[in-house]
Formats: sequence, structure tokens, C-alpha cells
Amino acid sequence: MMTLNELKETLLNEVQKRDILLEMTPANAKIGREKMSGTYEAVETGKGNEKCLIPQVGTVFYLYRGQNCEFIPCLPSLYRGNPSPEEIFVERMRFIVFRRLMNTHPVIKHFFLRHHFKVDMEGLAQHYGLKTDVIDLTSDLDIALFFAMCWYDSNTDLYHYYDDGMEHNAILYVFDPIMDNEPCPSSKDNSYMNHNIQPIGLQVLPRPGVQNGYGVHVALGGSIKSYLYRFTFTCNDSKEYYRRYCSGDALWIRDSISEKIKTILKQTVFSYSVFNEAFREFRPVGYSATRLKRALPSGIVLKPRVDDIRFDASEVKKIVDDWNC
Repeated sequence: MMTLNELKETLLNEVQKRDILLEMTPANAKIGREKMSGTYEAVETGKGNEKCLIPQVGTVFYLYRGQNCEFIPCLPSLYRGNPSPEEIFVERMRFIVFRRLMNTHPVIKHFFLRHHFKVDMEGLAQHYGLKTDVIDLTSDLDIALFFAMCWYDSNTDLYHYYDDGMEHNAILYVFDPIMDNEPCPSSKDNSYMNHNIQPIGLQVLPRPGVQNGYGVHVALGGSIKSYLYRFTFTCNDSKEYYRRYCSGDALWIRDSISEKIKTILKQTVFSYSVFNEAFREFRPVGYSATRLKRALPSGIVLKPRVDDIRFDASEVKKIVDDWNC
């Protein structure tokens, strides 16, 4: 077990070793590693004209994930608690509801799609609390350390620092985006990060961008490849990071979608149209549509018509005004 300062020193040394391996001269280091806060660069994904807007942070040697405690195994939210195939499918239907909502988002319709920028629906869904097969990562060590050393209260949707005067333990996962992940079949033609790890980058919703977000997709029964560090920190360490990121508000941004997400998370009544779309895309192995309908968990109801969640006119205007600011 190491302290926070020992952990940061260890990781800095590892990054410096990679600098040497990549022959990073002082001039190259300035180009390759200089962070330009708040700026993004368009990187082709390899799918036609599609581009991804990723934070302009220089060379990405490692990606990080901070947690208050260790979960064995480390699973995406979709698979935690050993859910049944039917329970997983319900979360897939909630994702379809979310995606339909986002497809009506004015900035997606009139900016992202028009200019061929990637819209990472699963990455967005994960960052806003829906259960997906994505594990969040960041290219910024300090952002990962915030999530490791500050705790989240789901009842209030707020982050807090530790203030009990005691020393605490936390977990940091460190991912090698080049060497430690198997190729992802669904993205085998990608020219950038041709692995399970994918950049989420700047999206129409702000959380992934400000968190320098990446995601690793994990199949049911799969596992992740990473280095695991256990470290200790003080309440003062926790408070420092809490203040650095404005009580968490600088990373956990609340915006036009937050309340609608709460509605989707509680949704138990779905249209047959949503069911069919989810079934085509996420059909559980061994299930016919009829069998799956009969096996859905208690309280989940299918109806011929359920109105999609939409942005109203005032919300659309605010979204466009905020984007243009």
C-alpha cells in the first residue's frame, strides 16, 4: 500500500520511461505532451468521414479509473449484481429510450451529424447514469484521483470529501491503451485506438469532454486488463481535490438531460417499438421475442404505444442558446 504522493511519483516515473522509449526530445515533449486546456482535436475514426473530437492532451500513455473501493471483478454497471438476461434486456430498452431522445437533440441533428462527428451514445449513457457495458476511463490522472478520493451520494446526486479525520484507502486502475486490450470486433476498421478502449471525447452533452473521457467495452463474462494500485490518502487530500474540481460540479455537470435521465432510469412501461428495436440489437442468446416478452421481470409492461421522451420547444431553445455561447 502506497501513499497518494508515492502513487503519483510512481506513475510520473512510468510516464517518463515511456518518453524515453518513444525518443521524446525536449522539442517533441512540448508537442506531444503539452496540455491545451479546453481545446479538442478532430481524429478520424476510420469509418468513412467520421471524426471524433478528443481532448487535446498530447500523447496518451496511460488511461485511469479511480474508485473509492475495490470491486472483484471490476464490471461495467450493466453486469453488476449478477443480473439475469431479462434484467439486462430491460436496461437495454432504457438505452434505446435514451438514444431516441438524443437523436432529437438539435445540436446532434444540426451540428454533429452534419459535420460527421461521432456521437457516442453508449459513452454518453454511461456518463449520465444509465447501465451500459462501458467502464469509464480518463486520460487525466487528477480527474481519476478525484473520483477515487471523493464519494458520491446517489440520493442527492452530489459528491463529498472525507472529513472524519481518518486515513482512507482507494483504488486506481491504470490502463495501457495500446498494449493491454484485445481488438474489438465491432470497431476492427477503426484507425484510432483499434482496441476495446475507445475515446468518447467532446460530445453534445458536456460530462465526457470535461472528464477527458474514454471507455472500455466489456462483453458479458469478459474482463479488463489493467494495473491496480491501492493507496492511502488523508481527509486534506480529499478536500483539496474536492475544491480543485469545484465540489465535483466541474466534472459532474448538471444540464438539460439530467432530469430526463432520472425519468428513464425509473421507466417500467415501454412500447413494443422500443422492445423490438432493443431485441434486434441486443437479443439475448437463446431467446425468441415471444419467450423474452413472457420472461420480462415483474413490473415491466409492454404497450402498443408509449410516447417517446422528447425535448420541448423551450428546452430546444435553451440547448441551442447554450451551445452557441
